[in-house]
Amino acid sequence: MKFRVKSEESIKRKALKFDGDIAKVYDLIGIRYVLLNEEYSSLLKESITNINCFEVKQIKDYTLSGHPDDPSYKAIHLR
Repeated sequence: MKFRVKSEESIKRKALKFDGDIAKVYDLIGIRYVLLNEEYSSLLKESITNINCFEVKQIKDYTLSGHPDDPSYKAIHLR
């Protein structure tokens, strides 16, 4: 598991897309899990979405077809 906190400069750039409203920048903190296979990815996704203290607002699942910009990119993004 790896995590990152978005840099101050990156936050400012992204906030400009929302008229400067930093409260609308949804990815200030990110957590990355690198798993052995897609089955584990699905299990982790289900575990996270079933935790009551999280509100999952959006799921982007790139495990089947890859990302539109890079078909080799396989990931699940939970927001």
